[in-house]
Amino acid sequence: MLLLAQVAVAEGEVPLDKPHYSPGRFIVKLTEPAAWEIARKTDESGFIQADDLPIEALWKVSLKYGVTQWKRAFQRLPKEDPNGLGRIYLVFCDPSANINLLEVVRVFGELPELVEYAEPDYVVEAQP
Repeated sequence: MLLLAQVAVAEGEVPLDKPHYSPGRFIVKLTEPAAWEIARKTDESGFIQADDLPIEALWKVSLKYGVTQWKRAFQRLPKEDPNGLGRIYLVFCDPSANINLLEVVRVFGELPELVEYAEPDYVVEAQP
């Protein structure tokens, strides 16, 4: 599993008992067929609005949980992509939506015919 993360420098001790993640987005790696369908609809910058998702199950779950848009995590890929980096998307939620991000990640992960994995976008904090 690939973990994308923001790196932040923190002052003081970093509590290790709770993982930190971005509250307004998470990461999804799509199956090959699902990624193919979505890639046909993304714009040049790798974005697709949740309203425009061509796969009904992803569209319904996205709307139910306040997802606004999807963005390919990697814009520049090698000619061959054996690890499926082109199938990884950052999924953004409406900041005003009162959602439990971990529940949303779980629900997306329960779509095995479409989603290879879903996980929070963990934030890594390092001490100076």
